[in-house]
Amino acid sequence: MAPDPLRSRIVKTFKLHGLSLRSEGSTYLQSLLRESDTSEVEEALSRIIDVLSNLNLPSPVVDRTALESAVSECNDDVEPENSDKMFNVIDVFDAPCYKYNAERKKLLLDTETKSLFGSGKDKTRVMKDRYWMVMQRAQRHDLFTAPVPGFSSQSNKFQLQTVEQVLGQQGDHKHTIVLAMLVQIEEGKYYLEDPSAHMLLDLTAAKFHVGMFTEFTFVLAEGQYDDSKSVFRVTGVGLPPTEPASIT
Repeated sequence: MAPDPLRSRIVKTFKLHGLSLRSEGSTYLQSLLRESDTSEVEEALSRIIDVLSNLNLPSPVVDRTALESAVSECNDDVEPENSDKMFNVIDVFDAPCYKYNAERKKLLLDTETKSLFGSGKDKTRVMKDRYWMVMQRAQRHDLFTAPVPGFSSQSNKFQLQTVEQVLGQQGDHKHTIVLAMLVQIEEGKYYLEDPSAHMLLDLTAAKFHVGMFTEFTFVLAEGQYDDSKSVFRVTGVGLPPTEPASIT
């Protein structure tokens, strides 16, 4: 008796992915895919194998139980429009939350108890968390990574400063770049603020690069601090560099 072409295709596809089927498993898939055309069979097998690869199977031998579980998950992904299961609701307090730890320079799981009704301290914490998330991403950008000793072709590197570092400089103030939040502490007067301090801005000669700049926006401000007027004279304002998800 000639071998069943569908069964041979199923077995071969699984072998190509390092998996082997028990006889009841291949029979089960044959019954499901018997009425499908070639392209539909290939697509279905590919999706089933993708799901199986995420199931942490104890061995490469796949039985009918594992296949039924994978097929069920595939069916859940293509719910019909009139299905009762239109969306999933996830409790925001159960979802894992990570915050950047500046000392350890890594993201750590936030285990603090959350409340639906936050206090004033929570608003401050949100702003600080936003700042450190933006800062650690900006520091990974090619423009702001620390120069490597011994390489001379790194003249386009810049060092990000905090507000406190700018205010604490001695002698002549050089042009510097600060990552901080744009705020109005006093009506009509703009400041740069970060977790360390805040300083008054002079935006008279500032050139704004492409972007939307509003209050509470984190910006990169380039300029020079004027000790005599206690003001940071800004020459350029831009948004922090973006980072592709693949790098993050």
